[in-house]
Amino acid sequence: MLALACLPIRFARSHCAVALAALTGFAANAAAQSEVPEVSGSRAVGEHFAVQLDWEAPELADQALEAVEALWPAADELYDLEDWERDTPLVVHLYAGQEAYARADAKLTGGSFAQNGAFAHFSTRSAHVLLAPAVDPAVLERFGLPNMTRRLLAHEAAHLVRYERYPNHAWHPDWFVHGTAGRLDQAAMEALGRSDEQDPWEQQRWVRLGQLIGSAKLPSLEDVLAGTRLDGLGFYERYSVCEAAFAHVADHKRAPKLWAEIRRLGGGSEFQSKVVEAVEGVLGKRYFKQADKAWRKALSKREPVWDEVLRHLSPLPADEFGEDAWLQLAFPGFNAIALRNQRLKKLPWTLSGTLEVLPGTGQQANLIVAENSEGFTSLAWTPGQGLTLFRYTRASNQWDRIGFSAAGDLPAGRAVEFEVELNEIGVAVTWTTASGAGDALAGEALFEFDEPAWRVGRWGLGAQAGSAVLWRGLEVRGR
Repeated sequence: MLALACLPIRFARSHCAVALAALTGFAANAAAQSEVPEVSGSRAVGEHFAVQLDWEAPELADQALEAVEALWPAADELYDLEDWERDTPLVVHLYAGQEAYARADAKLTGGSFAQNGAFAHFSTRSAHVLLAPAVDPAVLERFGLPNMTRRLLAHEAAHLVRYERYPNHAWHPDWFVHGTAGRLDQAAMEALGRSDEQDPWEQQRWVRLGQLIGSAKLPSLEDVLAGTRLDGLGFYERYSVCEAAFAHVADHKRAPKLWAEIRRLGGGSEFQSKVVEAVEGVLGKRYFKQADKAWRKALSKREPVWDEVLRHLSPLPADEFGEDAWLQLAFPGFNAIALRNQRLKKLPWTLSGTLEVLPGTGQQANLIVAENSEGFTSLAWTPGQGLTLFRYTRASNQWDRIGFSAAGDLPAGRAVEFEVELNEIGVAVTWTTASGAGDALAGEALFEFDEPAWRVGRWGLGAQAGSAVLWRGLEVRGR
């Protein structure tokens, strides 16, 4: 059995990167213009943070607070917070809709982060996060805050801790800004049992870095730490490079001394060069010459198991939802796609498991059953209608419908056990529901086509725009 518990494929990145940045981008610093606008809603207060929602949802406020407080042990280890002194908690705001978030952004920054969905505001020591992705209230009630939202909350809260700890935070280089926050948001997610190193969110960093290495576009470690050769990188590439560079430096046994030295450097226009000097002073004069080679070698050894095209797919805590449970949520205007980097080269092979199409503005699960350099084949699972097999050809940017199998009783909101087999004939599908909440249902479909090349390659999971899908117990058998 393939254990998946182990969260933007090439054909889509070019046109989705800007949209993804707008939906899920992180902002590090925002200049103060005004006080935080007052809102009414649920509030939860912890030892270090207070979380304010702009709507009444006490349980979600508690979940948001749990997410930000979960970063504290890792922040203490990173920053040595034994002497932390603050009379009031750092405040994190969570907004249910774009309009309320935009109002706060407009008042605090003049709208600088209207498209980002999250920012931290250093003057007011407040963070502001938009609930993402937007999901149906029934999904929110059953599963709580999306993992993406929890991560954004922790990420922006991490910036607030850095603001408080470092008087020179306004001059921090990108690798330190993004690296510290990325390290702490991941630590928080792991503490919550909602991520590990094979989480698609984390995996995508290694996919991007591998592509940069393959195209000879990865800057040297010294360039990254000096803040040069970063402008030519894409939005997510920049974050991935900075986070990976920080992680490599942080593995050095003298890294804590370096963080303390950066804190003492003051600020000003020469701060970046002072940081490079501090790195050499603390870690050694030959650090960059030796470390860059080691950094590239370590990155090259990474073998990501997921290639997440469009977010997001995320693991759920086993103690709450059982083993091998994954929730895939698509934004209203974009499909969610995650490809498993498991290349199947021979027929036949099968993919089986359980899926449940949840309430949403869209209701369609997509199984990508064959992806390679030529294109991919996708099985669309639409409750109340049936199954459709599509084929996408990259060279012509063409979608073709291979076939449709009507199944008006294909249910939404019920767990459906399925098996998809790719063989010499085509694609065979069987499905059944368990009895209990309603009568047991079953069905089957066969899609025949004569191009074996389309039936080998990677497989993946998808949710149509506005859809939410719960996946369980996925298993691949084949060669």
